[in-house]
Formats: sequence, structure tokens, C-alpha cells
Amino acid sequence: MKKTHIIALLILVLATVVGIVAYVYVFSPKGDVPMSATPVASSTIEQTDSLEEATPVEGSTVVPALVALDMKTWEWVRAEFADGNELLPKKPDVFTLAFGGSGTVEIGTDCNSMSSTYEAYSGALTFGPIAGTKMYCEGSQEAEYASLLEKFATYQFTGKGELIVKTSDGTKVIFK
Repeated sequence: MKKTHIIALLILVLATVVGIVAYVYVFSPKGDVPMSATPVASSTIEQTDSLEEATPVEGSTVVPALVALDMKTWEWVRAEFADGNELLPKKPDVFTLAFGGSGTVEIGTDCNSMSSTYEAYSGALTFGPIAGTKMYCEGSQEAEYASLLEKFATYQFTGKGELIVKTSDGTKVIFK
């Protein structure tokens, strides 16, 4: 091998190691790393600035253009209905969405595990049929959550690092 090839190979290996270390540092669960340090995720998912929440506010730590659906597991915070009513999850840490780069999404609830396919393009977001286990859980909010997911229409990221999804009936669903 030529000397220049060896040097190029060493640089490539070094860059890969640095990238892996940076990824682990940024996505570690320490909670003290600002999301503004987050690199662009390797995703083909696009976004649009169509929602008013997309404009970074003064003092925000996240650049919405650097956030992607598949870069983390999203936790449901609340749903704000067009009539002014609000729905809060009783157990917010279990209602989750984990988007895969291959067009699949894993859905966590307070009762069953579910999954679906999704399409996201230019700010539009839709789910395919949702499949899941069929256990019955007393007092579960799973039906309300699944109903929201089935109506997803558009999405946007905020300067606070939130995922805002609007449904076909005008409901705003917020994830962190």
C-alpha cells in the first residue's frame, strides 16, 4: 500500500472514532448536554417551517433544522384539541414513539406494545395500520393515544427540541 493510502485510511479511522465518541456523548442519558450540540441525524426525513412553533425563540438551545424524527425516542407530553381541551398522559414516560430510518415506528403505551409504518416528507407525517399486542389494562389511555396517532397529518420541531404533530382534525400533539 502506498504511504498516502495508509495516511488516508488512518484519518478515516480516526474520524470514525471521533464521530462515535461524539454521538455517545451527545445522546448519553446524562441530561446535561444541550441539544444544540446534536449533529444532523442520518435521515432522509424532511421538515418544513409551516407551524408557528418552528421559529426558534430567543434563548432556545435547539436548531430545528438539525432535529430528525429518528434521532431519539419521543415521549408524549400532551394533546391540545381545537376546542381548547387538553389531554395529558397519566404516565408520560411510557407513551413513546421511536422512528426507524427504514420507515417503521415502535409505539410505547401504558399497556401494549405497538408498531406501524410511517411516511414523512416535507412536513407531512402519516402512519400506516397500527399493530400491537391485545392485553386489557384497566384505566389505560392507549385507545386515546392510538386515536391521535392514526390522525397524524403534519409535524414540526421547535426551538425547545419538541416534536409538534398536528392531526387531521386540528389537534396538536406535543412530544419531547
